[in-house]
Amino acid sequence: MKTITKEQLIEYGFKPTLDPVSTHQKIIGENEDGRLVLVVTWERNVAELALSLPDGGMLFLRPTSLEHLHVFEQCIESWSPNY
Repeated sequence: MKTITKEQLIEYGFKPTLDPVSTHQKIIGENEDGRLVLVVTWERNVAELALSLPDGGMLFLRPTSLEHLHVFEQCIESWSPNY
């Protein structure tokens, strides 16, 4: 399976973080309820892309290209809190 490199993610707009679990992030939306953030996470002991939700939940993604990641990102219209 094709993988997305760290260099490609940085070129796409991901920023390094100081967090050892979520090493890179890209904020894709923000409102009064919180923010949606694409992250590179090591939460499950392997580098994965995930969408971090305002309530702390994570949706784990498996894009095979930046084009797939871009399509996913563009499909998010809005969100509402789970409370």
